[in-house]
Parts: sequence; structure tokens; C-alpha cells
Amino acid sequence: MITFSINEISTLLLAIFTIGIFGYLIGHVSVHGVNLGTVGVFVVALIAGHFGISVPNGITNVGLIIFITGVGLSAGPGFIASIKKNGIKYSILCIMTIAVGGVVCAVIVAVFGLRPELTVGMMSGAFTTTPGMSAARDVVSASADAVTYVVTGYGIIYPLAALFKVLFMQIYPKAVHADMEYERSLIQIKKPGLMQNSAQSLRHYLTVDPQGIFCLALASVLGVFFGSFAVPLPHGAQFALGITGGPLIVSLLMGHWGHIGPINLQVSKNILDPVKEIGLFLFYVGVGTQGGHSMVRIIMENGLILVFIGMLLVIIPMFFGALVGTRILRLPLLNCLACNAASMTFTPAMAALAEKSQCDDVASAYASTYPLALLTLVLTCQILVTIL
Repeated sequence: MITFSINEISTLLLAIFTIGIFGYLIGHVSVHGVNLGTVGVFVVALIAGHFGISVPNGITNVGLIIFITGVGLSAGPGFIASIKKNGIKYSILCIMTIAVGGVVCAVIVAVFGLRPELTVGMMSGAFTTTPGMSAARDVVSASADAVTYVVTGYGIIYPLAALFKVLFMQIYPKAVHADMEYERSLIQIKKPGLMQNSAQSLRHYLTVDPQGIFCLALASVLGVFFGSFAVPLPHGAQFALGITGGPLIVSLLMGHWGHIGPINLQVSKNILDPVKEIGLFLFYVGVGTQGGHSMVRIIMENGLILVFIGMLLVIIPMFFGALVGTRILRLPLLNCLACNAASMTFTPAMAALAEKSQCDDVASAYASTYPLALLTLVLTCQILVTIL
């Protein structure tokens, strides 16, 4: 007799790829010239998460590292040149964006009378900074009630902030009528020498794996180790690049150098493009289902007014960064938005921007800003929860 049964692994695979099917279908739909693309997977994953679908963190992190290293190797040739050209502007915009978030946080406490611990928790959720939330929680660790408020504030805003940032990167260029071909020409920086003479240089270096898996694996291993080093900060907090910043910076440097000794580190665009898409797909499925578990419940429990107040901590800094970066600091749009994504410490926003612009060089601006943003947010959350 024929029987039909689905085990746990089969169920997980069905869930992942079913989300992919509907996500890509939704992402293909265009409204007034705007389509979600791969972000459609993130939206469907949020819905699936609400209905109880879950994906192990291991799959999410594997997807993240595959995508990050692919982007880094692709954008690496222009990484150092990007820092030299706009590094100071990136730092200024990052600090100003986070400072604006801090001011909005203080105003919310003063005007709406919310508890400082709750509001700082919402700010850490708005900036999607788990280290910032942890730092604030450590400062008030003497009070279990205060710790609960910090964590609750973080949970209220995080999933909505995640969705807003991803959509912002998709919609904002269209809203300002950006000429994407022109914007790509402004951010793309070519490295002289090795990359511009790749056909000739490949004859001088050993290509271990023509499919590029060796380079991706090497960048991932070194990046995870690099991101695991932690620098102690006041009140028991720590600063570490983690599995986002570590692999990104290592892969950018590998892409910049082009080789280590006799070993060729170049991977062709034709190989990197599908690899990045697979990684992004898995990452969006994971973070989407995770956020979807609590989004609707938190909104229902805390009311739309509290959610709206908390979203001010996302919306105001995002628009501030985009406007000040382009109008005052005179950064090209893609540089500005990538810096903005890093200031808000949200890698999926950078991923959405890279997909929308069809330009991996946004990763250089992101990586140039990300470490400073992490450190500044940790210190800001500590200071705010102490003085408010």
C-alpha cells in the first residue's frame, strides 16, 4: 500500500521554497514602475512567520554570509578608493543620523511621558541594533522591571523597522526620480592594475577553484573569526563586528587585493550573481519568518499609537540621512543610501539597495560606515538610558 509522509526536514524545505515561489511572484508585480524584487520573499516570509512557520538561525546565517561575501568580493576593487574619497562624509552622516535618533528619543520621553527604558529599547529596535539593546539592558540590569521595558521596546519596533527600511531602499530612488544608470556611474570605482587587466593577470596566479567556492569559503571562515573578536566597553558591553561586519570587511579586502601570494582571489560576476541571489533568498526567508512571529501580536498588545510613536525613531533618521547626505554633504544617492543603511545597522536594507540599483559597489559605502555605526549606537543607547 502506498503511503505519504513528510518528515521534519521535508517540511522545512517545503516551507522555504514555497515562500520563495510566492515571494518571487509578488516581487515581480510592478506598481507605477516599482516592484519589490527579492524583497517580495521577505514580505511573504513575514506573513509565513505570523502563521507559525520558522526557519533555523543556522540557515539564516548561512544565507547572510553567502550573500555578504559575494557582495564583498564583487565590490572589493573599489573599497579602499571609496574610503579615501568619501570616508569622512560617511562618518559625519553616520554620527549625525544616530544623533538625530537620540534627540527624537529624548523628545518622545519628554512629550509623551514614556519610560526612558521603553523608549531607548524602541530606539535600539528602530536602528535594529541588538548590541545597542544589550548595552542598554546591562546598564539597567539592577532592575528586572527596567530590563523588561528595554526588551519590550526593542521587540515592538524591530520587525516593523526592518520592513520599513527594506521598502525605503526600494521606493526612495523612484520617489526622487533617480537616474539609476547615472547613479551607478557615480558610485562605481574601478581599481587600476589587477582588475582592469584580469585576463592578463589570471595567467600569473593559481586559480584553485574556477567556480569560486574556495574564495567564498575562505572569506567566510576568515570573516567569522575576524568578526568574533570583541572589544570591551563600559558597563559590560562589547563591540564586535559579528557575522555581518567580519565577512563583509574580509571579502572586500580580498576583492581589493585580488590575490594572496600566488593564489588568485578573483571570482567572475557570472558566478557571483546567482550565488548572491541564493544567499539573499535564504537570508530573507530566515529574518522574515523570525520577524513575523511577533509583529502582529506586538501591535495588538501595545496599540497602534505606541507603534506609531516608535516608528518616528525609524522614519525621521532615515529621511534625515537621505536628505542631508545628498543635499548638504553632496554624496551621490547610492553612496548616501548605503551609508544610511549602515547607520541604521541593517544589512537587508543594503541588500535591497544593491538589488534595486544593480550595483554591488554600495557595499563599499556600507562597510566603510558599519563599524562606526555599531560603536556609536552602543554608546548612545548606554548614555540615553542613563541620563533620561
